[in-house]
Amino acid sequence: MAPTKRKCNFNDDLKSEFPFIKTTSSSNEVRCEKCLAHFSIANRGRTDIKQHLQTQQHKRADLAKSSSKLLTNFLRSSTFNDKEKDLAIVEGIWTFHSVQHNFSFRSNDCTSKLIKSCFNEKYSCARTKCEAIVNNIFTPMSLNTIKADLSHVQCITIYLDCSNHKNVKICPILIRYFLPNKGIQIMILDVKDLIGETSDIISKYVQETLEKNEIISKMIAFCGDSTNCNFGGAARKVKIISFTKCKTSLAKN
Repeated sequence: MAPTKRKCNFNDDLKSEFPFIKTTSSSNEVRCEKCLAHFSIANRGRTDIKQHLQTQQHKRADLAKSSSKLLTNFLRSSTFNDKEKDLAIVEGIWTFHSVQHNFSFRSNDCTSKLIKSCFNEKYSCARTKCEAIVNNIFTPMSLNTIKADLSHVQCITIYLDCSNHKNVKICPILIRYFLPNKGIQIMILDVKDLIGETSDIISKYVQETLEKNEIISKMIAFCGDSTNCNFGGAARKVKIISFTKCKTSLAKN
């Protein structure tokens, strides 16, 4: 009677040498994590594994895995660690750079891909995030800075000038004030899309903005362009211009 041949098992040495090979319900049946193939090592052990590595199925799976990246490489971690903080700072700096040089948010669609390709594969700050950073971080921070400054000043000057961008009439309100430790400051207090440029619309907009920021009593001067609705003209009545209406509102406060 011929002796029974002992079957090979997946031991600790093989686990260390082939970490992508896992055991199944049987110690001599294994599964390849790369190509998901199941095979037996009962007869030749290590040789069976090496033979599997030479199959076309495993080679194709190995090539696909080496050329692909884990999905987790593109996702943010649940904890805000130092790397995440540094990445957020970089995205904020570039967003500030775009605003400072009047770049379109749309230009960041291309720039974001370049930065990701050249420097950091997790960088992602295209137009949507860039706009969100400006609206949710920079704008509140700027307004808080202005409010802190305005609490220490007694006199401000209002600057106003509307401009048309196709069907949009943009009207920013700028304020000018003086601080001993900073000097003369000119800040954007508000920007709004107005439905027109009449004296009623402009004076109401100025009054509501000043009341909202609780500085209407601090206004001492009104500056605007030479349009008739602001300071009148040859045939314009003084009582219906923006300057007079703002002056009347100031007198009431």
